[in-house]
Amino acid sequence: MLEALFDRQKEALEADYEKEGVDVFVASFTAGRRPDGSSVSYGVRGEGVETLLPEAEKLAIMREGGAMAAIGTFERVKEIAGDPPEDAGMCPPRWRTRGFPSMEQIERIGIGQM
Repeated sequence: MLEALFDRQKEALEADYEKEGVDVFVASFTAGRRPDGSSVSYGVRGEGVETLLPEAEKLAIMREGGAMAAIGTFERVKEIAGDPPEDAGMCPPRWRTRGFPSMEQIERIGIGQM
C-alpha cells in the first residue's frame, strides 16, 4: 500500500517537474523481502543530481554510472552524510538532497545489508 502511494506521488512530481523544466530525480520507494523472509524498504540516492528521497528503511547510495557506494539505514545516512536531507514537507514523506557524501562519509556509512 505504501509503495503504491509513493508510486503515485512520484508520477505526479515527475510530471510537474517536467512541465516546469526542473531537474530533480524523484527516487522510487521499493519494498521487498530479504532472504530470511523479513520485509525491507529502500530508496536510492544518486550522485550529481538533486534528489527527492522517499522515507524508507534503507538508502542505497549510488555513484554516477550505477556503481554502489554505500547502503545504510535512512537514519544512519541522515546522521553521517555531510549534506543532511531536508524534509520536503510531503505526504508520504520525502527528503530533498542536493549534495553527495564525501568518501570519508561513504566509508562510515559502509555497505550494510539490504
